[in-house]
Amino acid sequence: MTSPEPSERRAVEILLIEANHGDVRLIKELFADAGITNEIHVVYDGDEALDLIHQHGGYTDAPLPDIILLLC
Repeated sequence: MTSPEPSERRAVEILLIEANHGDVRLIKELFADAGITNEIHVVYDGDEALDLIHQHGGYTDAPLPDIILLLC
């Protein structure tokens, strides 16, 4: 089995669950500084995260995350 060509790979979807807007900005800056260019989708509480994961409410067309970051 061969690996897909770089042009065939899809972007990894990242979901960040964090209530503090300052922490969200910091995480996005750290990712950018590390050269991680994936889009980071942000929700601010667990209910919103579950809506996104189950594609309810305003998230019916939201991409499902490959990675979920939950900050404490």
